[in-house]
Amino acid sequence: KNNASPFVITHELGHSLGLGHSNLIRCPGNGPDGAWANCNAIEYGGAVDVMSNVDIKGPLSTYHQWRMGIIKDSDVTQVWKTQTIDLKYTNSATGTRAIFVRDGKSTYWIEYRKAADGYTPGLAIYRTDPPPASSIVSPNTSDAVEAPNQAVTSDVWLLNLDSFRYTNTATTSGSPTLSVGKTFLGASGNISVSAAAKDINTVSVTVNRKVDTV
Repeated sequence: KNNASPFVITHELGHSLGLGHSNLIRCPGNGPDGAWANCNAIEYGGAVDVMSNVDIKGPLSTYHQWRMGIIKDSDVTQVWKTQTIDLKYTNSATGTRAIFVRDGKSTYWIEYRKAADGYTPGLAIYRTDPPPASSIVSPNTSDAVEAPNQAVTSDVWLLNLDSFRYTNTATTSGSPTLSVGKTFLGASGNISVSAAAKDINTVSVTVNRKVDTV
């Protein structure tokens, strides 16, 4: 349909530039993470940027910035063993802006959001491994299509690590971020992530692995 909304136009332009949706992973018992067989992939529910269906004014996620080439490969640190990294704010001009972690079939993308974005200052963490079609919850039936297993797609699935709420009426409340000083434990129990404040634009992120990945 024709639509003159700047938000809708920007969202659709994002698709033309190769961006997918910002979605939400929702697991039983309000758990922040889990196997896709047990969790739902809520299409549009990761309402932290314009690639959801909520008119959000915050910066584009670093994953989508990377997809567009705004953030270079050298600005993304891949972590395969226990490591501590200085992570810059989402919209910083230089330095590590994102951390990529693989844990078996699960892949995680980590960025730093500030209070200026409307959230509790802390880490936004996304899953980037696609769910099976049976896990997808969407108002569009065409979204529930099978994606290749273990692939990295153009979509992301936000983990709710605080008090975030998304409803089918396209409204949000609360914050999805892992606040400084708290620890996220992945569903497998193999990886944990925490952050400590360093300066106004930087947090020191520690990714701990019980078993390193080669």
